[in-house]
Amino acid sequence: MSELNIPPAKTPLLVVVGLIGIAAGLWALVSWTLEDKFWGFIVTLVVTALSTRAWTQEVPEFNGMTILNKPAGTQRALFQGRTGKLPWEQAGTLVDLRSELKEILQETWSTKQGTSMDAKYVYILHPRATEKDVLAYASFTQDTVKTAARNLFTVMLSDHFGICEEPENLLKKTEVNKAVFESPDGEKRIKAFQDKYGVEAHASLEDVDYDEETQKARDIVSKATSIDDAINKLIASGMNRPDAEKIVRMLNVPGVQEFIISVDAKGLENLHDVTMLGGLGKVGKK
Repeated sequence: MSELNIPPAKTPLLVVVGLIGIAAGLWALVSWTLEDKFWGFIVTLVVTALSTRAWTQEVPEFNGMTILNKPAGTQRALFQGRTGKLPWEQAGTLVDLRSELKEILQETWSTKQGTSMDAKYVYILHPRATEKDVLAYASFTQDTVKTAARNLFTVMLSDHFGICEEPENLLKKTEVNKAVFESPDGEKRIKAFQDKYGVEAHASLEDVDYDEETQKARDIVSKATSIDDAINKLIASGMNRPDAEKIVRMLNVPGVQEFIISVDAKGLENLHDVTMLGGLGKVGKK
């Protein structure tokens, strides 16, 4: 969390003018009633001193507060300290500027190649200390803000997982975080979220790996001596042949390669693509 830079308590000029006008009107009324300006002034001072709650509002340390002007239907925000307010303005929502909304989420996403990956990411939100942001933050419940954050960051990460060409690159958390959250598009989406909800937002991919079933398949395939051997081992583990062939093709396992040869020969009009699967060890010299 960055250092709090809370604005000082400050009474807007229009409120100051309004309070002076009210005090002047009260002095004139009392002076007229008592037929004495001096005693009218003294009585006005006493009444003003005894009614500070009506024309001031105290905000606790490290907090912001919304305040509603009911007749005008407008809102503004106050910060720590005592601030002047009009008698008909009412205190609204108190916002602790030190508060933190945080979630650690476990997700499973599919890659472009069809593999499934288990991921853990965290996001942290803090309300920002400006009048605009306090008003924005106070207009939503915390559950609403957290749901919106969860939706945003989950979509951003899952979209990246779905377009990444190499599943192995998704295991590089630092690179994924930069690609998702520090790209121009990512920063734009996060800024829009921050401005809407009045928060400072940070998200980070903390852990990622293939899901349990894919891990098991990788372990089996990595011990195979050829692709045929890998397929047979997967079938022996209970997988059907089409799924076994698919798993072997989409897993980027050292020592195993797939060659796809397009065949266009006379008399083979109905044969378009032939997939040749085979194990590849070290290539010997001819």
